[in-house]
Amino acid sequence: MILARVYAVMFLLITVGITLLFLLAPEQH
Repeated sequence: MILARVYAVMFLLITVGITLLFLLAPEQH
């Protein structure tokens, strides 16, 4: 299904975004 792919991509983007936030700005967390 297309929705499954959309949810998978959204989950990956959110996970990568949070990971980058923690790696690039550890002082803020």
